[in-house]
Amino acid sequence: MNREIKFRAWDKEKKIMRKPFKIETGGWEEFDLTGELELMQYTSLKDRKGVEIFEGDIVRNYSGWLLIIENDGFHWLETLIGERNNEDGRTIVIEQRDVKTWEVIGNIYKNPEFIK
Repeated sequence: MNREIKFRAWDKEKKIMRKPFKIETGGWEEFDLTGELELMQYTSLKDRKGVEIFEGDIVRNYSGWLLIIENDGFHWLETLIGERNNEDGRTIVIEQRDVKTWEVIGNIYKNPEFIK
């Protein structure tokens, strides 16, 4: 499977999300890497509305659960951070068939209230 290697970055100083960018052979593609940046990799998955899902995104699934997208270096993971009013700290591997029911509702930087 040929997947697109793409990142976005949270600028810690300016408190803004930098637009997604690709890494091209030979270096970064016209992207300023100065400053305090937190890189997030594209999962190569899209939610039910076609929105690209990146690490650090918070998604809502068909059950109403809130999930944070993470990468352990080998697998894309979803960490359950809330099932309506029920807290549960389990982590499970993302199954692509489930993504069709997900909706990106924010990310851990712009929407910290979702994970408190």
